[in-house]
Amino acid sequence: MDQLFRFVTRPTGWPTKVLIRTDLGAASLIARQAPIVLSPNGHDSLLAQFLLESVTVGVFGGLLGGSAGIIAVVVVSAVNGGTPVLDLSLAAAAR
Repeated sequence: MDQLFRFVTRPTGWPTKVLIRTDLGAASLIARQAPIVLSPNGHDSLLAQFLLESVTVGVFGGLLGGSAGIIAVVVVSAVNGGTPVLDLSLAAAAR
C-alpha cells in the first residue's frame, strides 16, 4: 500500500475530500474511525488521550525502571557477598 490517504483540495488548499485505501475487510472499521480522526472538532479529545497515555507510560516506566535498578543492586550485592545499602531518602527523591 503506497498511499493510504489522498487529499483532494480546492484552490484554497483545504481538503474537500479524502480518499482512503484499505486492505480487504478493513473498510467497515475505517469507515467508523475516519470521521472521528478527520473531524476538526475531535482534536481536543485526541490531545487529551495522547497526554493521558504519555503520562501513564512515563509514570509506569519510571516505576518499573527504578524497581528494576533496586533489584539489580540487591542481586549483584548478594551474588558478590556484599550488603546492599540503599538510602531511602535518595530513593524517595528519585520518584
